[in-house]
Amino acid sequence: VASWSEEDVCNWLKAIDERHHNMGLKEHIDAFMYHNISGELLLQLTKSDLEEELEIKKLGHRETLMDEINRLKQMAARRGARGLSEGFARISQPPQSQVDEIARLEQQRQQRLRKELEELKRKVVQMRDAESRAKVRALQVETDAGRLEKHLAELQEKSRKRDATGR
Repeated sequence: VASWSEEDVCNWLKAIDERHHNMGLKEHIDAFMYHNISGELLLQLTKSDLEEELEIKKLGHRETLMDEINRLKQMAARRGARGLSEGFARISQPPQSQVDEIARLEQQRQQRLRKELEELKRKVVQMRDAESRAKVRALQVETDAGRLEKHLAELQEKSRKRDATGR
């Protein structure tokens, strides 16, 4: 499992979706691909990762995925003292390739979070700008409404005077 590629993880996701009567787990394939979830990362996922990072909102989907991930961990653990897969159990001193991979994945995550943050900041600026324009327009409309009320009052007054003098 730990040596699975992102594609292998997506195939696993399709398989467990079918095993669970097509409950919709396949809809999360894009999120798994976007976040570069390989077999090694799959085994490290937590419920909060599923909800917050992968944005899986449905509780049933999160619970099913965690059950299936735990099943994978148990299967790998049963393989004996060698651990989850080649080198995966040697966490105290992982090979340099794993250290490099973890650093690469962390960099990707930081880049993604920076992009998301910049996008959110841009949206905030746009919303504040729209809010300012809306306030200015509201003041203009209030001013126009005040002029119209005044004009209407003047016309009503003239009409009353005309009616009063005409009688």
